[in-house]
Parts: sequence; C-alpha cells; structure tokens
Amino acid sequence: MSLTLGDIMSNPVILITLDNTLGEAADLMRRSAVRHFPVIDPETRTLKGILTDRDLRKHLSPRLGTEAETEEDRKTLKIPVHKVMVRRLYTATPETSLREGARLLMTKKIGCLPVVDDRRRLLGIVTESDFVKLLAENVAVVPYKGL
Repeated sequence: MSLTLGDIMSNPVILITLDNTLGEAADLMRRSAVRHFPVIDPETRTLKGILTDRDLRKHLSPRLGTEAETEEDRKTLKIPVHKVMVRRLYTATPETSLREGARLLMTKKIGCLPVVDDRRRLLGIVTESDFVKLLAENVAVVPYKGL
C-alpha cells in the first residue's frame, strides 16, 4: 500500500475566514507558529484562498511595534484577509499520491497544498515540513564508519 496525501496531511487545520483582518491573522500566526492559513468562506466552509507569512510581511507595515509607528501603519492591521490572500490555488485530494504532491510543491514553488473534497471543502493541509517529517521518520540511519 502506498501512502497518499491523506495519510500525511495535517488535520485539524488552523484557518481563517475572508473577513478576518491582517492584524488578527498576524496574531494567530505568531501564537500558532504556522506559516500558511487556509482562508474559507464561513457560510459554505469552502476554500477561497491562502494567506502566508510572506503575504503578511508584504502588506503589514514594518514600523508596527516600533517608535516610528504611525496611524497609517496601524491601518494595515485592519486590512481584510480577502484583499491580500492568494486566490489562485493548487489543491489536492486525500487520494493524491505523495509523488504528485511533492511534484506540485516543487514545480509550482509553493509551500503548502490544501487537501479538499469534491466540493472544495478543506480536509487538511500538506506542507514541505510534512514531507521532511515523513522522510525523517522513515529513513534508515546507517552508522558512519569513517574513511
């Protein structure tokens, strides 16, 4: 039996909704130590986008939390997630092979792959870290015998 993305995906997933603000997302990201938030429509529970730590760095003022912070800087905290999230997504199903999932991450240069059902409802997420963890757990360690 070969493993699929359904076998290694993270679930439950920390997610946010379209109307969360960048400030709320930044705070949740800091507290949860994750780098990718799936964004869902709260009514249909369908996947609408992804917000990454890179998106936050790009749209939040770097002066936040410093003596140079201004009212304009604080306004960036109130930007709704749906204004800056990535909408064009690559997704997978739980049956997607590990090989195909890894290929998508590498060729599309993305850090995560949302796993969805046929109605685009989020089931889990697979990140580069999930592949590293899988590798670390399954690689046989051979003692080094020297030259």
